[in-house]
Amino acid sequence: FSFFSVILMLYLFILKWWGLTPADLKLWCISNSSVFSCNMVTFLCFLGAFSASLVALFLGLMMLFRVYNIV
Repeated sequence: FSFFSVILMLYLFILKWWGLTPADLKLWCISNSSVFSCNMVTFLCFLGAFSASLVALFLGLMMLFRVYNIV
């Protein structure tokens, strides 16, 4: 739990500290011999949402275990 919350807080701090807009971070990636633009902010938002989902899943399972005394 603490690992994911620290990652999420660090991600939010970095975005707030830099004051980024979506146009600020554009990466050029090469894939299958074609060049396309990857939006870094979109990727970071995905990572933040993914880590928050994992935290919510973990906390939900922990609450179920405590309510039903499974462990």
